[in-house]
Amino acid sequence: MCGGSLERTIAPSEILEYCSKKWFDNPAGISALDLAERFQITNEAAMRIFESFNELGYGTLNRNVKLAVVHFNLKNVSEPLESKEEITHIFFPSSRVLATFYEKFGLHRQNIPEYTKCLKLGAGQMCPIYFEEEVLRKYFDHPEKYECEDTESGGSVLSRGEEIPYIWVRYSKRKLEDGNIVVGAFYKDLADMSDNDQKYWASYEIKSGKFLEYEKDQAYQQFIKSQIYGEFADYVDPISEVFTLLRKINEAVGVTVFKRFQNESVVPPIENTFKSFCDSCSELDKLFANGNIDGKNLKVWMLQRKIVSESDFTSSDKNKKHPEITPRQMLKLLESKLCGATDLSDLLKECSDYRQQVAHHMTASSEEVVSYSHKFYDFCKRISQSGEILVLKLNEYSEERENG
Repeated sequence: MCGGSLERTIAPSEILEYCSKKWFDNPAGISALDLAERFQITNEAAMRIFESFNELGYGTLNRNVKLAVVHFNLKNVSEPLESKEEITHIFFPSSRVLATFYEKFGLHRQNIPEYTKCLKLGAGQMCPIYFEEEVLRKYFDHPEKYECEDTESGGSVLSRGEEIPYIWVRYSKRKLEDGNIVVGAFYKDLADMSDNDQKYWASYEIKSGKFLEYEKDQAYQQFIKSQIYGEFADYVDPISEVFTLLRKINEAVGVTVFKRFQNESVVPPIENTFKSFCDSCSELDKLFANGNIDGKNLKVWMLQRKIVSESDFTSSDKNKKHPEITPRQMLKLLESKLCGATDLSDLLKECSDYRQQVAHHMTASSEEVVSYSHKFYDFCKRISQSGEILVLKLNEYSEERENG
């Protein structure tokens, strides 16, 4: 019996049934204030009941929580709201208790989706479940249907429009000890998905794996600080940094060099395979292709500033129908003249080579790669770092011209 000498005697099973039903409706803690209102007892009595349940192993407690109780008069809505602070307990039924009433209420016969069921059976809303990286393929492959934000730490997927089943899921990226990267999503976000999406994610769920120590996984730390502790996190987004680089080059030159700054199809490898890596490089390469570089603007700009002479634009390839070098070769010429090296252009050539490899169905080299998404992010970082040197030299050149 619960309550003892309190206002009334209430059977423990009656209270546990109430708590379980309330949890099934909304998988969150039940306050002693709610219990007090339902059974017409005091908050203090309800708190003692929850304390006894905690001792008996029926659930856990978040003790002495401050809640603001708001009172309002339905008969006279013009009256000001009254707010009073109360100290109370929050009760979380145990998985054993929830499983008992889950079956008693017949929920096991209702074909409840996988992750919705897990929440009802006691899983924490903000507890992560881990999946293969390939789970993101469905969303990355269809930017017209899903808005995807992706960084080294993780990202999010949001459905576009009412025709697409609603999905909004935040995901982390966490390293395993063997170097592989897995994707983590919260139960709450998974449970809000459609039945089909929940089944889709469940098919990629990872049942085992040893994580890299938290202290050594800086990208994952950023995600946890932001999503769990609400701290500001400066996510490392190597792909966006490449997009920003193109803008910076245009600004430093003062004319349009790159016609467009980004490509929504540039995403990290959605499978941990060499082909998927090459697919990512192929989309990245489109931003540096001849069709996206305004060779006419670049040539005029370099000639006006006497960085090069007209003869520098003549191709050494005598078999070409047009003797002039390509726009991408013009970019390499500019880098060579200002930087004394062609680190950026060499990386862009490497990117093109990967594009050619996937186009001709060539296989990977003997290089051992554990995570192709990590390799791609590292490749983007190297492009940005090399490009920043060119931006620096362009700005220095402009300052020298201004200062005479």
